[in-house]
Amino acid sequence: MHDIEFVNCANDYASIHFKLNKNGQFNLDIIVGPEIGNPDSKEEKLSFNGNWKIIRDQIECIFSSPIRGIDNLFPNWTERKNLIHILNNKTISLPLDADNLIIFNVACEKSK
Repeated sequence: MHDIEFVNCANDYASIHFKLNKNGQFNLDIIVGPEIGNPDSKEEKLSFNGNWKIIRDQIECIFSSPIRGIDNLFPNWTERKNLIHILNNKTISLPLDADNLIIFNVACEKSK
């Protein structure tokens, strides 16, 4: 198994890098802002990590700490159907063959 990476598509909102390392660990880094038109806003960085494993045809990611507001991080109310399913405030699953995901309201594509 090789590393699996998802990166944001072009947008004005956030830079996202979600990497599932072949050693079973993952990192999710999100850089937001600064807000366009607001000179007082600053860039904000969010970083998450944990472990992942394959269960049948799904990747299960278990964060090292519970995520408050996890449904905002992996929304299901966007125009595009999100393939990420929230199992609890520490665990998500996604299809092993997923080519795109919605993270923090931003479309992300699998790196080739």
